[in-house]
Amino acid sequence: MLDHIASLILLLLAAAGLFLQSGITVGKPRKHMFAFYTNVSNLAVLIYELIFYFTGLAGYSGLYAFVRAPVPRYIMALAILVTNIIYHFFIGVSLQFAKGESDRKTKKNWLRMLTVDPILCGGKEKYEDARTFIGNLLVHYVVPLLSFARWIAFAPKEIPFYATLIWVSIPILYFIFCYVRAQLGTPITESGNRYPYDLLSPDKLPLWKYFRNMVLLTAFYYLLGLFLYLIF
Repeated sequence: MLDHIASLILLLLAAAGLFLQSGITVGKPRKHMFAFYTNVSNLAVLIYELIFYFTGLAGYSGLYAFVRAPVPRYIMALAILVTNIIYHFFIGVSLQFAKGESDRKTKKNWLRMLTVDPILCGGKEKYEDARTFIGNLLVHYVVPLLSFARWIAFAPKEIPFYATLIWVSIPILYFIFCYVRAQLGTPITESGNRYPYDLLSPDKLPLWKYFRNMVLLTAFYYLLGLFLYLIF
C-alpha cells in the first residue's frame, strides 16, 4: 500500500517538475527540453509510475509483474539517481569552486559549498521566477532522491549480476539518441550547439575528447550500478 501511494506521489511530482521546467508558466516554452538527460529521466519516471500505479489499480497482469520486478526497479532508481549526482556534484559543486565566492578557509563554507550552494547555484538570475526554481528542485532533487529512497524502502533486492550490464546500456542509448537528434534536429543552444552538453558534443570538442568523455561517463554509470549491486 505504501509503495503504491509513493508511486502516485512520484507520478505527480515528476509531472509538476516537467511542467514547470517546460517554460510554459513564464511564456517561454522550451522546444528542446527533452534533449536533456534530466528531463528524459524524469519523463521515464513519469511513464514508469503511471504504469506502476494504474496496473496496481487494475490488478495482476504481465505488465504489473514486470514493473515490480527487481531489475526494472533497479534500473529506474539508478537512471534518476544519476540525474541528482551529476547535477549536484559535477555541475553545482564545480560551479561553486569555479566562482570562488565563499571563504574556503572555514569548514562552514566548505560544507556549504558541497551542500546548500549547489542547490541554489546560479542565484536569482538563473530562474525566471519561483516556479522555474521549484521545477529545477523537483527534477534534480526531489524526484531523484525520493525515487531512490522508495527503492531502498520497498523494492525487492534480488538483483542478478547481468542487471549491471543492462544498466550500462542506458548511457550508451542516450549517446546514440543525442547523435541521431543532432543529425536530424536544429541547434539547441544559443551558441549553435546541436548537442545538449558541451562535454558530449563533437561540435565543441576534438573527437578524441568526445569519445574519452563518453567512455568515462559510461564507466561512471557502470561503477555506480555495480556499487549498489554489491551493497544491496
